[in-house]
Amino acid sequence: MLFKNKFCYSLIFFTMKYSFTFFFGLIFLAFASCARTSADSQKQVKQTEPPGLGPKASWESVTVDLGDVPYKMSKDAKFVLKNTGNEPLIITYASANCGCLTFTYPEEPILPGKSANISVTFDGTGKGPFRKSITIQTNASEIPTVLQITGKVTKIE
Repeated sequence: MLFKNKFCYSLIFFTMKYSFTFFFGLIFLAFASCARTSADSQKQVKQTEPPGLGPKASWESVTVDLGDVPYKMSKDAKFVLKNTGNEPLIITYASANCGCLTFTYPEEPILPGKSANISVTFDGTGKGPFRKSITIQTNASEIPTVLQITGKVTKIE
């Protein structure tokens, strides 16, 4: 036997047993306190943001199908944007992905509860099916909205 005395063996075994228990207990407390801290910080973020304040952009539709568009002819479409928030909504950026699209949008703020139109004209100079887009950025969100125009350019016979 490694130890000459049972008392010494018992004391070392007792000390090691409780050392492991103490060590794993500390690890458990460390993880539990980290989880609690992140949950508390999430609660604080939610409490600092006032609910329902600011502008909110609501689109009637983000896609318009123009159907068949005769070759070298123009076709119009419109998108309706409503401010469902409680502060003025402003379009801060707008861009088309193709020179075949021309569009107009309101440069003045859209008041709460009011709507505005984004008017689009597609010039059918291509051939076959098309999918064109307009990117709209507002002060309501950091994520832009992509409006889609689809259809098919057909030859006049």
